[in-house]
Amino acid sequence: MAWPSSPGLKEGFFVSYTVLARRYRPRRFEDLVGQEAVSTTLSKAIASQRIAHAYLFCGTRGVGKTTSARIFAAAINAPEDEKDLANVREAIFRGEDLDVQELDGASNRGINEAKEVIARSVIAPLGGRKRICIIDEVHMLTREAFNALLKTMEEPPAHAMFILCTTDPEKVPTTILSRCQRYDFRPVSRERLTAHLQDVLQQEGVQAEMEALTLVAEAGRGSVRDALSLLDRVLSADPEEVTLAGVRDLLGLATVSPAQLVARSIAAADARGVLSALAEAFQSGAEPEEIASDLATCFRDALLFAVGGVESVGLHLSAGRREDLEAIAGQLPPDYLASGVGLADEAARAAKYSSTPRAVVEAMLLQLVFNLGGRLDINSSPTPSQKKKPEHVREVKPLAPSESPEADGPLPEQALPAKHRPGSPDPTSKKSGQVAEPSPASSKPEFAVNTNSWSTFLASVEGDVRLELRVESFGPPAFSGDCLSFQNPIPESFPASQRVAEEEWLQSTLRRFGMVGVRVEVKIPVGHTDSKSTQQKIQGHPLIESLSRALEGEVIGVHARSENRDV
Repeated sequence: MAWPSSPGLKEGFFVSYTVLARRYRPRRFEDLVGQEAVSTTLSKAIASQRIAHAYLFCGTRGVGKTTSARIFAAAINAPEDEKDLANVREAIFRGEDLDVQELDGASNRGINEAKEVIARSVIAPLGGRKRICIIDEVHMLTREAFNALLKTMEEPPAHAMFILCTTDPEKVPTTILSRCQRYDFRPVSRERLTAHLQDVLQQEGVQAEMEALTLVAEAGRGSVRDALSLLDRVLSADPEEVTLAGVRDLLGLATVSPAQLVARSIAAADARGVLSALAEAFQSGAEPEEIASDLATCFRDALLFAVGGVESVGLHLSAGRREDLEAIAGQLPPDYLASGVGLADEAARAAKYSSTPRAVVEAMLLQLVFNLGGRLDINSSPTPSQKKKPEHVREVKPLAPSESPEADGPLPEQALPAKHRPGSPDPTSKKSGQVAEPSPASSKPEFAVNTNSWSTFLASVEGDVRLELRVESFGPPAFSGDCLSFQNPIPESFPASQRVAEEEWLQSTLRRFGMVGVRVEVKIPVGHTDSKSTQQKIQGHPLIESLSRALEGEVIGVHARSENRDV
C-alpha cells in the first residue's frame, strides 16, 4: 500500500520531521494492523446500514482504537466521490471536519464539557450523514459528566452518534457500557508486528536484520505505536541499517541471553560460572526482572522448537539463533523446559516486587543449574563425568514430602558400578528386592549450609508474609555441615507436637530453593510447652480464679519456674 512521502531536507532548508507512528497511521480499515476481526465487523455494519448510535472501543495503548474511530467516522460520512472521500478522511484526521468532534477525556472531563457535547449533538450535520462525537480516554470523565451523558446516549437525536475509546473499560460506569456496542482491540502478535515493521522499512529504503525487527516487536509489547516509536529511535542512531547489535545497545539489553548462560552452565556443570556470567549481564545494564523474563521466553522458544521444529516457533530465525535453540533443545527435555518457563516467569514477578530482585534471580538460576547439571559440590571443580544426560534431568517442580529423596542423597554416578549407572535398572527398586551397599561417598553432604546460603533463602521468601512467619517460628539457626539446627523455637508459634512435621516442611522448602541434602533438626527445650493450652489450664484453676477476682486482674502469660528461686 502507498504511504505519504517522508519529509526531510529539501533544497537546503529544514522541513519538520513527522515520526513514523503518525506518518504510517492507517487511513482505511484494510490498513489496520492485527485488528482484522474489528475492521471486518465495522465494514459489514456500514454495508448493511446497521449502525448503532454508540460504540465503545477498548484495548491497550497503540493498537488502533482512536484510528479506527476516525476511519469509521469517515466511512459513515463518506461521499460517493472517491476524491471527496479522501478529503473528508484527511480533514477528520487533522481535526478540521465540522461534523466530527473529537475530545480528550483526560483534559475535558468535567460536566461543563459534557453539556457542550450534548448541545452540539442537537445540531444537524452540515455536510455528512451523522454528527459524530469521538471521546478518547473516556474513563477519565468525572461521575457527574457520565451522568449528564446518560440520557443523550440512551435516546440521542437521529443524526447523532458517539464513539468512546478507553484503555480501562472497568472504570466506565455500567450504565454507559449498557448503552454501547463494545469492541475489544487485541494486542498485535509479535509476528504480525515484525512484518509491519519490515514493510515500513522497505518503504523507507532502510536495510534491516530480521532478528533486530523481532526484538523491536517484542519490546513493543503488542503496541504498534510503541514499536514504531522504538524503531524511530533506532533509525535516529543509524539511518542506513537496523542491526541486532544496535537495537540491543540502544534498548540496554544484555548481549548474551540468560538462556545461553544456563545452557553453558549445563555443558560445564559449573554453578560459579553461572554467577560470573550473570554478574557480567548485570554490569552491562540488564535488570533482574528482564533476565528472568527473557529466560522464560527463550525456554518457550526452545520448547516449541523441540516439539514442533522451526515452524512452530513462528519467528524468522538466523543461523546463530537456530543453533542456540538446537543446543538448548538437545540438552534439555521438553518437560523440563515447560517447567522452566513457569519457574522463570514466577521469578520475574517476584523480582519485580522484591527489595532484593538480584538475589531472587540468582536463586532461580542456581536452582536450574542444580537440577540440570547434577548436584555438585560448589567448592570442587566440575568434571565432564558429573553432567546429567537429558533423559535423567528431572522436572523442576516442588516435591511432596513423600517424594523427597534420602537425606544422604543418591550415590554419585562415578561411584557406582557400570550396571548400576543411570540407564540401568534401579538397584534400590522394591520390585527387584535388592538393596545397594552403602558407599562412603554417600555420606558426603550435597549442599553445605552456611550463613550466606541461609541469608539468600530468607531474601528469596521475603514478601510472602505467611512463609516468613512460619520460618521465623523456628528461631535462630546453627550451622554444622549439611545440618541446620534450631535450639530455641518460638513457643507461641511452634507447637511441640508438630516438631517432625515442621522439620519435614522446612526441609522440602529448602530443597525447592536449591538447598538439596540439607537436614533440619529442631531441639525442643525441656521447658518448652504450648503456651496457650497451659495458660488455659492455669486460668481455670480455682486458686487462680480467686486471686484474679481479689486483685481485679487477669493472667496475661505463663513462665516456667526457675530452680534458683526460693519462692
